[in-house]
Amino acid sequence: MKLIELAGLVENNDRGKIDIDVKASDLSVNESGELVLADRELRPHDWGWYLLFNKVSKGTSKRYMHRHPIAQWSEMINYDLRHSNQELMLRTRGDEVLGVVSANYRKFDNIDVVRALIDNLGGDTQIHRHHLDDRFFYVRTLYPEGDFKIDGEGVYHTGFTTFNSEVGFRSLGNAAFIYKLSCQNDAQLSEHTRRLFRHVGHSFEEMSTGLRRAINSGKNLKRFYVDLVRKAAGQEIEEEDFISIMTQVRKMLRLSKKRAAAIIELYKEEPSTQMGLVNSITHYAHRLRGDQKFFLESGAGSLLEKTISGGEIITVAA
Repeated sequence: MKLIELAGLVENNDRGKIDIDVKASDLSVNESGELVLADRELRPHDWGWYLLFNKVSKGTSKRYMHRHPIAQWSEMINYDLRHSNQELMLRTRGDEVLGVVSANYRKFDNIDVVRALIDNLGGDTQIHRHHLDDRFFYVRTLYPEGDFKIDGEGVYHTGFTTFNSEVGFRSLGNAAFIYKLSCQNDAQLSEHTRRLFRHVGHSFEEMSTGLRRAINSGKNLKRFYVDLVRKAAGQEIEEEDFISIMTQVRKMLRLSKKRAAAIIELYKEEPSTQMGLVNSITHYAHRLRGDQKFFLESGAGSLLEKTISGGEIITVAA
């Protein structure tokens, strides 16, 4: 797929989205658990409720909402709404509320991000993969002539991930990534290459310029990536150290017991090296979707940029 084709998909996804500026005190929750603005009844997504409670309420949370009767939690949030002087913006599609953000939130719509990439790179630029939903968007774009080969490890390709949220899920940003052509396993390299732009105080021009600089900074790192993979491929993990290493990996990547166990099973088919462990994580990430896949691949890249010494994972300064 090309960037210009992705732009069409994003524009289609944007249809029907409307932003509504409101005062928190103008909102209320009715007996059916709907958010009411004037005579209009709105249905927030889970993320919309989470943001509303987080910004306005002193005691209500999405977890509390799901565990208690409507009358109980609605009374609490209505009290907080009536006594709030906050100005908010609701991002809606029809009667759905996709997100709730502060009035000073500077939206970088997903289509703005794609257009900035097209402005910097051209619409015919190929992409490796993308994900798009109402909370999170990312696209992995390939560097031309980004292939590099490592003896014994195969052929890799370099590119950059651009990510965004229109509803406050995370900042706009950019990070380099590498993937192995034979298995399509991705590792997002965060420690040295990540750039973030908060959705406050930046113009479109500043965002576009920042993305271009971040993209260009990754073009000259092929040698760094080669050395990184070679180092990880040569870093053996002794059997007696593996449990300690996996305990740290599970904490670092916030893995459940089930996911950690699945990664351990995949690791049994890999060389007993740091690269083998990274490959096991990125292989498991293929089973996930959306932001979960994105964050696990980012964690794998972060592990790739660290040093394993004995039973310890050590962060090396950039």
